[in-house]
Formats: sequence, structure tokens, C-alpha cells
Amino acid sequence: MKASGERAGASVILGCCVLALSFLLASCARAPLRIGFVGPLTGSSSAIGIGCRNGLLMALGDSPAAALGKIPKPDIIVMDDRNDPDACLEAFKELKRSGCELVVLGTPSHAATLAVPWAIANGMLVISPTISSPIAGDDSGLFIRGSLPSSAFGEALARAAVERFRALKIGIIGDSRNASYVDALYKGFALEYDRLGGKVAFDRSFDSTSGEPEAGIAELVRAKACDGLLVIAGSTDAALIAKELERSRAKVQLFLPPWPLTPDLIDNGGRAVEGAFAASTVDLSFSGAAGEAFAKAYFGEYGEKPSFTSMFGYESGAILRVALAAGSDYSPEAVKRRIHAIGSFRVLQGTIAFDAEGKVTRTMFLFTIENGAFKRID
Repeated sequence: MKASGERAGASVILGCCVLALSFLLASCARAPLRIGFVGPLTGSSSAIGIGCRNGLLMALGDSPAAALGKIPKPDIIVMDDRNDPDACLEAFKELKRSGCELVVLGTPSHAATLAVPWAIANGMLVISPTISSPIAGDDSGLFIRGSLPSSAFGEALARAAVERFRALKIGIIGDSRNASYVDALYKGFALEYDRLGGKVAFDRSFDSTSGEPEAGIAELVRAKACDGLLVIAGSTDAALIAKELERSRAKVQLFLPPWPLTPDLIDNGGRAVEGAFAASTVDLSFSGAAGEAFAKAYFGEYGEKPSFTSMFGYESGAILRVALAAGSDYSPEAVKRRIHAIGSFRVLQGTIAFDAEGKVTRTMFLFTIENGAFKRID
């Protein structure tokens, strides 16, 4: 009887161990898929972060407008970096503490200067559709850049200035709060512009946190006899500058990089931004069946028109979703390998391709603002 009781006790203990192990394995299997988003949700650059966040949530959601790919419902953690390098770094540290190591970073380039190298050093995967300037850590496979280099937009705008508008004397004004982006775009523009025979009449910087970026700009444009002005700033400041030029009747052709090209540029700038010329990797007119369907779904979800950053966020979510659906290992290294292995992703407005080093190839579009809307030229 004693031996039988011992065997029975052993069976109970073994059964409890198996039950405990099964519970532990089930708990691990149910561990949430965490995806972080960091970007400016407040302040003068909030239009960038809000649009990017909204597009990401749409892509990773479960509505008919979501991107393709079957994945577990993700736990999405949204952080506001206020377009501030220290706040951006702290947001990444908080995400890491919470067990989130897959992050979409939708912030201006300068704000990411501390966060990106820290994230890469700590094994996090960073997908950024907005950072187009060189940044420490961007040569790591754990950093996936979705945008063309800032210099490419500068070069395209320089060619347009000379070849389309015969604007051979241009002033440049940029926001020092995003210095790395401004510097990279300025250099790309200036080198190509000089090669084509143009002359940069002046370059001026301002701090968007101090207000009044438009102060004295009309007088400077007149004094230097400019026939063009390149504005490298957010939408709020670009609209203020354009309205001051209009108020002062300083007629000059405006050239704009992607940064200010959100719907509120037109809403706030009104007639003053009519005729402005711009470059972007997003079709801002959302033409074609896929673009129109996205714009309609976005408006239905958020009650506003999508911006280029809305599409950026959606594209990042689509790329991430495809990579996650292609395997069961959601670690940063595994997801990175799958993104690089897949290489080319079909998105709503064309194809985004990454080479072995993670460098991106995609189409650039040119626009003007006509009758209160972005009109695609090429």
C-alpha cells in the first residue's frame, strides 16, 4: 500500500508540474506583440507626428483599410517627443523598460539625434519614415530608413528652380530646431544650384520655439533682389513666412521640401501659398484608386484629410506587418532580417525597396499648390 501511495503521490506531483509547464508556455505564447511609436504630438511640428501615428494605427488595425498580413493584435504604445532630442531619448528608454523593442519613429531628424544611436546600441529595431538626414547609428541594420536622403530633395528643388522657373537668385530660410535636416537639404540644394548657374543670395536661420520666423523676411528678399525663397521649416512657420511675403507684396517664388507639406499648410497659408513648388515621396493629391481609397478611409477614421506623414505612417506599418507575418520570431534581429530578405514592398503609391544595407529606393513626386490643393506635376 505504501509503494502504491508513493506512486500516486508521484503521479500527482508530475501532473502538477506538467500543468504548471503548460500554463507557463501558454503565458509565454500569449505575451503581447508590442510596437512603439515616437513622434511630436504637441508643439509646432505636431502635424508630422499626429499624421504618422494615425497612419500607423490604421495599417496595424483590424479594419478593412488595414495593411495586409495576419499578425497577433499588437499592443501599440504611443509616445510624444515634442520634437525634442532629450524627450525622444527618454521615450525610447521608457519603451525599452516596458519591453517594447520594435519602434516606428515619426519625428524630425534633429529630434532623433540622441535616441537612434541609443536604441541601436540597446538592440531595438527602429523604422523611420521621416528621418532623411544622416544620423549616428543609421548605418546599422537595425535602423530602417523609409525616406530618401534630405540632399535628394534639395537637388530636385535646385533643378526645378533653374530649369522650370529660371529663378537664379534664391534666399534660404531654415528652422534651427531641425538643424541636421536643414543643413543636409541646404547642402544638396546649394551644390546643385551652383552647378546649374544659380546663386544663393542669403541663408538665414530661426528658432521655431521663439516665434516670428517671418520677421524681416520681406525686406531681406527685396534687399537681395531674390526671385525665389526656399523655406525649410514646418507647416506653421512656412505659412507665416508666406503670409508675410503676401502682406508685404514681396513677390517671390516659394520652394518647399517635404517637411511643411501637411494639409494645415494650405489651411493656414491660404492664398499666400498658392503657386508654391514642392517635392515629396508621397503623392500629395492621393490620385489613383488606391490613393483615393486611402484618403477616404483616413477621413472616415479621423475626420480630416491625410497628410504625407499619414501615408508615411501607413507605409511603415505595412512594411512592419508584412515582416511580422512572415515568421513567428518577433525579436528586433529577426524582423530586421525578414525586412532585408523581402527587400521590396508594394505599398499604396508604388514600391519601396531596401538594399542589403537598408538604403531605400522610391519615387519622388513634384507638386504645386493650386486652388487650395496640392497638384501633382510629375
